[in-house]
Amino acid sequence: MQDRNIATKTLVALMLGVAALLSFELTSCHKKNENTPDEPPPIVVPKAVIKSFSPDHGYYGDTITIKGSYFLNGDSVFFGGVSVKTVLENDSAHFKVIIPEGALSGNLQILRGTDSVVSDATFQVDHHIYISGDDYTYGYAAYFVDGKIYICNNFENSQTAGIYASPSDVYVAGWDNNQVVCWQNQVPHKFTTDIRRQTDVKGLFVSGSDVYIVGNAPTYDLSATYWKNGQEVNLTPTGQGSSFGNGIFVTGSDVYVAGLKGNGQAL
Repeated sequence: MQDRNIATKTLVALMLGVAALLSFELTSCHKKNENTPDEPPPIVVPKAVIKSFSPDHGYYGDTITIKGSYFLNGDSVFFGGVSVKTVLENDSAHFKVIIPEGALSGNLQILRGTDSVVSDATFQVDHHIYISGDDYTYGYAAYFVDGKIYICNNFENSQTAGIYASPSDVYVAGWDNNQVVCWQNQVPHKFTTDIRRQTDVKGLFVSGSDVYIVGNAPTYDLSATYWKNGQEVNLTPTGQGSSFGNGIFVTGSDVYVAGLKGNGQAL
């Protein structure tokens, strides 16, 4: 009986020892897991900071330098909501960009994803003043930029009727010796080669690389007409009376011409 009690006590002691060992191992594993480091936290890039820019005004096509902090290559720069298309230089502390066509005066903006920062100071977009006209001394077609005259050609009896300017080009529509002409930076491009009296030019519109001139051309009757890159389009079918084109607007593939019919009705 005594031997049985001893055996029983020995067995209980062994079981308690195994339980304690298992508890120690489980505790050690748990502590080891607690000490295992988690994935490294994501790197947080500070928002861009605009400190200054110079100059503080300029024309389309001019260069401006923006200084600040935490700029990234993928950041987008905006002038009055118009995105910069040409970035000349950039690093974490500066951008050198070209003022985009259509830029508006106001605060500069840097956009990164959905995050946006704006400058405290405002940028002033300057504008040249373009006027098409004639040099009445000699009767030359001409145009004026901020009061300075530019002669389109040195031939008498040429006149202008419209002007369009981009940062790099000035387009002037008119006629020379009854031929429709578009002067690009004073260089003439004839849209008609035949000499037809009563051909008249009223205006122009430039869409991308396409140049549209509107006016009138003699067909059977005088017809409202526009020329696209020199290709003539008469708007009044032969035999349906006269019409007169006075204005033109282009959006996408749609061409709108305003004018009058021969009876005075709007066209």
